[in-house]
Amino acid sequence: MADAPVAMADARAAAADAPLPADGGTHATKIGSAGGTVTGDGGRVTLVIPAGALDRDLDILITPADVAGAMPGTGYELSPSGILFRAPATLTIAYDPSALPSGTDEASLRVSYDHPDGPRFVGNGSLDTNAHAVSTPIIHSRATG
Repeated sequence: MADAPVAMADARAAAADAPLPADGGTHATKIGSAGGTVTGDGGRVTLVIPAGALDRDLDILITPADVAGAMPGTGYELSPSGILFRAPATLTIAYDPSALPSGTDEASLRVSYDHPDGPRFVGNGSLDTNAHAVSTPIIHSRATG
């Protein structure tokens, strides 16, 4: 069975110096060389950044995004665009099993990101069917590069 896109993380449209949205709950988390965790969408998505993955403080933001081909409610944008992690960060995205498209095997869920040639699946991910979450290591916040 083919892999099914659970979610896409893409920040191509987010400029590094763009102002952060003031939407009554979405806020950036300052993360530096000590590492830390960024949470978005009411806890449905987390980005765990290990110590040493960043060489300077950054305000990192995860916002929901409508992404073609992704399961409803699982598309996210990471900003600022262009972050390169020196060590892989772990992105975890929760999903609602009742929102799976008809005929989709839960075991086929994978994290993907937007690319000009179409969705690209991120390797080395893991699926926790009890917690209804997909996790994967990521090394950047930009889909092109």
